[in-house]
Amino acid sequence: MTERLAMSVDEIARAVGASASTIKRAVDRGDLPRLPHVGRRILVPTHAVHAWVAGTTSTTNEESRQQFAPADGSTPTTEGTRDAEHPGS
Repeated sequence: MTERLAMSVDEIARAVGASASTIKRAVDRGDLPRLPHVGRRILVPTHAVHAWVAGTTSTTNEESRQQFAPADGSTPTTEGTRDAEHPGS
């Protein structure tokens, strides 16, 4: 099984034993970078979560955007990215 590339706020909160609001504040402060919008979900690169938990500086939001940008240089779209876990997103 391969490791997922990104985690939601709720997944991070469960994994580290913190509240979702604590994780969201970390994202809002820039302590955890977020990927471009995928519906209403906030997704954080898994490698950034590991670095944050380890207490090291993670990548910035711009570095994460560049890392996950489409290879053809186009702007990523969120069309059709709703997931079954959050149908109202």
